[in-house]
Parts: sequence; C-alpha cells; structure tokens
Amino acid sequence: MKRQKGFVLVVALILLTVLTLVAVIATRSASLEVQMAANSVSRIEAFTASEAMRRPLGEIIDVHTFARGWPEAIGGNVSVADFAYDLPPGMTLCDEGSQGRACDAGTPRNWYLGNSEVAPGFDPTVLDQDADYVIEATDTQPLRLNADISIYKLITDLNPGAGAAMVAGYEGVGKSAGAGGGRVFYYASSVGNSPGDAQSEAETGADFRHVIRN
Repeated sequence: MKRQKGFVLVVALILLTVLTLVAVIATRSASLEVQMAANSVSRIEAFTASEAMRRPLGEIIDVHTFARGWPEAIGGNVSVADFAYDLPPGMTLCDEGSQGRACDAGTPRNWYLGNSEVAPGFDPTVLDQDADYVIEATDTQPLRLNADISIYKLITDLNPGAGAAMVAGYEGVGKSAGAGGGRVFYYASSVGNSPGDAQSEAETGADFRHVIRN
C-alpha cells in the first residue's frame, strides 16, 4: 500500500494534461470557426454593397446619355425638367478632376464624352472613380452600404441595317446611318466595402448599352 501512494498523482496529472490539450484544441477550433463566419459575413456585405447600384446604374447611364449631361442642381448643364430623373439618395458624382479612387464633389464629368483615365486602353483594375454611393444603416436598412463606382465608355457604333436593307439581305451600316440609329456601350464597375472589415472588398461589373434615340 505504501508503494502506491504516488501513482494516483501521476495518473491525475496525465488526465489533467489530456483534458487541457482537448480544451485548448476545442477553443482554437471555435475561434477559427468564428473568424471564418465573420469573414463570410464581411464578404456578403461587400458583395451586397457592390450590387446595390446595378439596376439604378443602367437607368442613370441611359438618362445621362439621352440628356447629354447632368442636372443643373448638381453642377451640370441640363435643367432638372429635361433630365427627368432623380439620382438615388446617397449617390455623389465625382468632380471631373478626380483621379483614381478619389471622389471629390464638384462638377461631374460627362460619361458619354469619353474617359478620364490617363493610361490608354481598357483596364478594369485602374479605372477612375466616377461616383460614390453611401447609405447609412437605419431601422429599415440594417446594413450600411458603401460602393465606389466607375464608368468606362467602351465604344459607339451604328445599328445594323433595317427596313429595305434587311429585306435586300444585308446588314450594312448605310441604312442605319441614314436613319441615325446607333448604340453606346459602357462598362460599369462597382467596388463594395464591408462596414465591419475595412479590408474586405467585392468588385462586380456589368456592360450597359444605350440606344441612341435623339
């Protein structure tokens, strides 16, 4: 019996060591899962912010190109009546002198006239920011939306031939040019930011086509 007095202590220490290791591993695993969940939420928030302006952007591009400018209320040259469109709340057009990812309020640049990027050619990674979209969280809008918007004019071309030209079996530009039909293509990029993680971003892009009607 005297020889067994120290054995219980050794067994207890071994069991405590094993339980401690199990607890540490479980804690680290739970912490990793929490971090993964937070990253997933930040990614979804950034993507939601980036996609929030997709539908309004098409309407804004169409009205802006049709009116050939912006309303006088925000520094443009078109009367509010002729523009006939209310920009979404929280949207700010960048000054024509802004470069890169900077957006200073002022006289907005006309997207239909061309692009402000210094580098030649189309490169989605170095587009100048043309608008800023910020919506603060409210009771009805629990998520804060923040997106940097860039618009790049791709090309202007003539519609295929129509009417007699189509009946004749060709789609030349002669008939289209005579009718004055054409199209303007734009690329719109939106970079959404997660309010919970400043380093979390999501970029989405879309092509928009404006049919020239005037």
